[in-house]
Amino acid sequence: MLQAMRNSVGSTVVKVLLFGLLIISFAIWGVEDMFRIAVGQDPVAEISGEEITQEAFDLRYRRELAQMRANGLDDQTALAIGMPEAILDRMVDESLLGREISALDLTVTDAAVADAIRKDPAFQNELGQFDRLRYQQALSYLGYNEAAYVRLKRGELAQQALLSSMTAEVALPASLTDTVFSYIGERRRFDVLPVPVDPNQAVAEPDEAALKAYFEENAETYRAPELRAITFVRMSTEAMVSQVSVDDQELRDAYQASIATYTTPEKRVLTQLQFPNEDAAKAGFAALQEGKTPQEAVANGGSVIELGNLTRDQVIDPALAEAAFGASGSGPLPPLQGLFGWIVPVVGAIEAGGTRPFEEVSGEIRVRLLQEKASDALFGLTGAVEDAIGSGSSLEGAAQQYGLDVHKVDAVDANGHGADGNPIEGLPPGNKFLQTAFSEESGLESLLEEDGTGGYFILRVESVTPSRLRTYDEVVTRLREDWLAEERLAATVAKAEALAERARAGADLTTLGEEVGRTPILGAPLTRSERNPGVPLPVLSDAFTMAQGDVRVSETPDGIHIIRLQEVLPPDPANTEVLRANLSEQIASGLEDVMLAEFQSGLRKRYEVTTNPTLARRIADPMSASTSN
Repeated sequence: MLQAMRNSVGSTVVKVLLFGLLIISFAIWGVEDMFRIAVGQDPVAEISGEEITQEAFDLRYRRELAQMRANGLDDQTALAIGMPEAILDRMVDESLLGREISALDLTVTDAAVADAIRKDPAFQNELGQFDRLRYQQALSYLGYNEAAYVRLKRGELAQQALLSSMTAEVALPASLTDTVFSYIGERRRFDVLPVPVDPNQAVAEPDEAALKAYFEENAETYRAPELRAITFVRMSTEAMVSQVSVDDQELRDAYQASIATYTTPEKRVLTQLQFPNEDAAKAGFAALQEGKTPQEAVANGGSVIELGNLTRDQVIDPALAEAAFGASGSGPLPPLQGLFGWIVPVVGAIEAGGTRPFEEVSGEIRVRLLQEKASDALFGLTGAVEDAIGSGSSLEGAAQQYGLDVHKVDAVDANGHGADGNPIEGLPPGNKFLQTAFSEESGLESLLEEDGTGGYFILRVESVTPSRLRTYDEVVTRLREDWLAEERLAATVAKAEALAERARAGADLTTLGEEVGRTPILGAPLTRSERNPGVPLPVLSDAFTMAQGDVRVSETPDGIHIIRLQEVLPPDPANTEVLRANLSEQIASGLEDVMLAEFQSGLRKRYEVTTNPTLARRIADPMSASTSN
């Protein structure tokens, strides 16, 4: 089957795809969520006539964005890293995979689905046995009924069967693993002596002829960058804060509206003893009262479920929530009939809840409301300024109309430096401003652009000074400094070579180090991937190109070092078994990725796929879409 898939692909196209995430996403959300009729709307993608609608994309994007926010990723970062386009590609991949499953008529039996569910550790008790109560509670927490979960599980297993069929034939030649293992595991023990460059070392001053020759050889190094004169207006939330206000009543209303934010609910550590009937539950309760452990109390039939440290709202069984949070303290509670049968609750540690008073949080609320009002005001201001310029007003005229400062920069390069090479203060933060400034034509106002920090700007390029080669007279001072620095470096290299020659003759690096005021680093054996804080990476790389006993001078951006290779060692025997096993797994995984990439590439060629990433980005960032219209 793998060969047939290879043939369908044609030429090999290797690209890295997150198939694991693809499978998980497909299993969780299902194909049905992607395809919905949206009459009158352009789809974000179409796969051989089947559409991924705007509604489906928006739902998927919001779901995944919510998960990313929980991990600290903000909306603007999500846009900057290309999350809308990545999700669109993933939805297309999932659709193609679903089509292939249907085309191959892959089915999963009820027995296979049931067996997979029973073997899922999330649904097993402490003894490793399937626990139906845990299964039902987990589905309830996830918001699935059993039929929906079984359907999703069946789809997941079908995908696993399809993808595993491509990688089942992967067999690694022993010689491949041995070769890579020997390379990766090889260790080298070497000594390193840093040889510092003395910035005060006396070297001969260059004459004018030497400097001019040096200038001719390195003229491009001294090229003047392109400079642009720019006029701009920036609008930000910070600037708008001073123009808005919040009164005491607004603060109190906001406090009441968001009081849950300032309330810490009581939490209780709950254990649930599950019994087959009321009599067994009563017997278990009696055993607990006698001082027996929960495990002893269920010895004659039942199970112990550690629910964890929960708030009342997190307990899905109303009867259990009422009993557990109605108890005055810790300990076992009388038997009751819950959602899934007879239980005996046990209350453990209790964390008291409470609400922070208004006086304590009013400052936080004020800052939040001011920010919200400033953001609203900023939105209105940017729209008004855009409209004014769109109606024919100049940038200066629109700024005067709305009380904005106009900033002028006489000369700035693409890195934010002036003609003198020093950074220019007062430019909008982020990279977007300079990117816009160096992409606009002279004399035209740019569109309203976000600066990446919540602010907006509009700019106009007044003039462009092209990049040019500087004259000798302009850079003569810098030329002299650079020439002297190179001479000092060359003198240090020569000194290091002389020391290295003495080391080859048998001199000890510690003794040689006294002459240059440095102590050699006598390192333990290192592999190519291990690090020693005192050994720069280029020095480590050089050590792995040397023969045992060699001495070499290594000139790197981190400085000049003398290396003596003491010993070449085979892989560490203590780690051989683990390293070899991990290596075999990594190589096999890499080969599987190649085959999966070929398969996905083949699907994209077999089915007609069209996507509209611009539309996807507009859906993900409606604010940007509205400001650009």
